[in-house]
Amino acid sequence: MAPATYGSIVADAAPPANRWRRAGVIIGGVLAVEGLFMAGLFETKERAAARLVASATAACASPISSLRDEVVVVRSTEDHKPEHWAKLGPSTDACAEHEIVVATKQADMQKLDAELMKVSSPGSANYRKYWTHAMVGELLDNAAHVAAVKSWLSDVGARVVRTTKNGEYITAVAPLGVWTTALGCDFAIYTDGASETHRCAGAYSLPERVHDSIHAVFRASELPAKTWSAPRVVQEIGDVRLREDQGASADSSSSEYFTPSVLANFYGIPLDADAARKNYSSADAAPTGKAASSQAVFETASQNYSPDDLEEFRSYFGLAKPAATPLSDVGAHDLSSTCDIPVLGSSFCAEANLDIQYMTAANPYSPTTYFYVTEDSSYDPFLKYAMDIADMEHPILVSSISWGSIEPANPLKVMEAFNAEVAKIGLMGSTVFVSSGDDGANSYLGCAYMPSYPATSPYVTAVGATFAHDWDGEPGFPNEVVCQSDKFDGVITSGGGFSGAFASPSWNQGAVQAYFANLNAAEKPYEGFAEQGRGYPDLSLSGWGYEVVIGGLLYIVCGTSCSSPSVAGMVGRINADRLAEGKPPVGFLNPTLYRSRGAFAYDIVQGDNKCTDAGLCCDEGFYASKSWDPVTGWGSVSFEGLEAVLGEYDEDTVASENHAAAASSS
Repeated sequence: MAPATYGSIVADAAPPANRWRRAGVIIGGVLAVEGLFMAGLFETKERAAARLVASATAACASPISSLRDEVVVVRSTEDHKPEHWAKLGPSTDACAEHEIVVATKQADMQKLDAELMKVSSPGSANYRKYWTHAMVGELLDNAAHVAAVKSWLSDVGARVVRTTKNGEYITAVAPLGVWTTALGCDFAIYTDGASETHRCAGAYSLPERVHDSIHAVFRASELPAKTWSAPRVVQEIGDVRLREDQGASADSSSSEYFTPSVLANFYGIPLDADAARKNYSSADAAPTGKAASSQAVFETASQNYSPDDLEEFRSYFGLAKPAATPLSDVGAHDLSSTCDIPVLGSSFCAEANLDIQYMTAANPYSPTTYFYVTEDSSYDPFLKYAMDIADMEHPILVSSISWGSIEPANPLKVMEAFNAEVAKIGLMGSTVFVSSGDDGANSYLGCAYMPSYPATSPYVTAVGATFAHDWDGEPGFPNEVVCQSDKFDGVITSGGGFSGAFASPSWNQGAVQAYFANLNAAEKPYEGFAEQGRGYPDLSLSGWGYEVVIGGLLYIVCGTSCSSPSVAGMVGRINADRLAEGKPPVGFLNPTLYRSRGAFAYDIVQGDNKCTDAGLCCDEGFYASKSWDPVTGWGSVSFEGLEAVLGEYDEDTVASENHAAAASSS
């Protein structure tokens, strides 16, 4: 066999003995490209390998020979690679399959926002007149875009494996060689230390015929921001099972930490006839609308919750029996044995156990879902969540997300996709709470204004953290102050500030303007933040000293990861009462909360958020003040006040329904 002609033969050189080499690329078990070369006589091995890769790419390329046969549009802004992702080199296996997600262009996103405000704003003729999943799909009708995208994917040789019900997201799989041709980019391998994945080394291109039908092609070029929850596990304080065996219980003595009894007593969650034992477990207290009042906690990144620990938690704190809260899960990750692993169990299960235990402590009666998304760190969890909720014809009514990432590190297109789907379920009557973060106005990276996403989303209710000197005292100032890492052993600092990506919505603007107008000279914030951005958080609750059961042991945990699921459980309980009375759920809260000017909350006026949870104190940050502030929002939640504010405008709903009925009969 003659040597393969990878290059020009060196002049007047005789082939050295025993220098022949065989080169090839194996594709699917077949030697697709084969040849012999002589070391020193032809191109270098590196150049030869590059040619072999090119040949292999061609073997697994799209049946459409080149995008250059069409007019293409380069999406230069899509090249998003956060610093924690390292490039390992070019993707050499052109036949390796890779999954992308095409987000189709939706018809009228401005109208979506307008319709959400109509059903969420007191005084509106459509207040709490929620839409169905089908109605939302009709509003944002994108059938033509879906058809165009599917036709293009078929033409390039990709396989569609999933399409959400209203066509917002089309997931397709194809060899890298196909995507290389179809997207006009060269793929490389990237790693974050936990996993490896393929992405375009630069921006991707789209044919003009589908460019206007596509919002973004996810998993083509962009890589996810670093996402964290990491509630601070402060210490282990005992073995729950041992203490129960010895006859001890949470109600046998006063706790200096935060327990379900403290949650109920301090913030006014109604107690039942068994109040002497400081619990609210009696079936007599269960709202009759409990079955329809669904609630969920969002989890990711290998977090796992323990059903055994939940049962121990309920038993130890005298809460409702497990059967009172039907539990289901999306995405599994509910193995009790994982949480029993010595030392590591508290890492694997702290967030998940905290969330599920305190959401069901605040509302033990309603169906609760453990909503887990994506084990793959190369799959943006907020994108995956958006895709999953887009497919739900009957979305969960109340959700809590105790996860976040620094806003500037997130691809704008992903944040917009998340916003769109949360706005849609808001239009359908759902409420989403998000922890505001534990690093104040800064981040784990150090001193610099770094808003936390998705707390900055205009379509969620962001929850900050407070600290109380005495849980037997009164909520609000002076007993209750900002939770901050540099004061009173606060451990973490309530996250808050202003979005650099999203403008302040109409319901937020007045509160933000009043905050700046009322600051004295000493409280003026250090420059560098987006003063016109969406201000957050919206409200707060204690974020310090929660007693959580992990692997049968009792731990003390701190963070806005504590406050968000607790407030969400309160709203789930309010929903249950409302549904029992034939009233609609509360839906997207913020327009109603801001209209009340904090009537539902205990004002927090002492403290700031200048320090990170690592104790680094910065110039950047904000001070708490009277009324709304970017540290604790309107303040800590009074259950009675929240229930009253959310029910204050029920007559608007009744009036609009009566008006509609009268109009239809005339």
